[in-house]
Amino acid sequence: MQHKLSRHGITWALDCEREKADMALYDLRKDPLEKQNIANAIGYRKLADWFRQKLGTIVLGDGRVECDWARPNSYNISNFAGGADRQETGYPV
Repeated sequence: MQHKLSRHGITWALDCEREKADMALYDLRKDPLEKQNIANAIGYRKLADWFRQKLGTIVLGDGRVECDWARPNSYNISNFAGGADRQETGYPV
């Protein structure tokens, strides 16, 4: 039996305000120990937003299985972004 989860529930990280997303981005060339989060730095905001959408759709919407472990055979396959992982970057410069 498939248990329906709301689309809003699975996409909260994509839909919420930027400030509530708690994003993290590190420039490993300059900060290999990941001590300085630059996701909100002026020169990196556009890249951080791009990663939020690109990775979010792949991780959350391209075949993700959500299980309700308290109920037998209760799961939902989230495919709202099927095909999002096309092995292409196209990231902003």
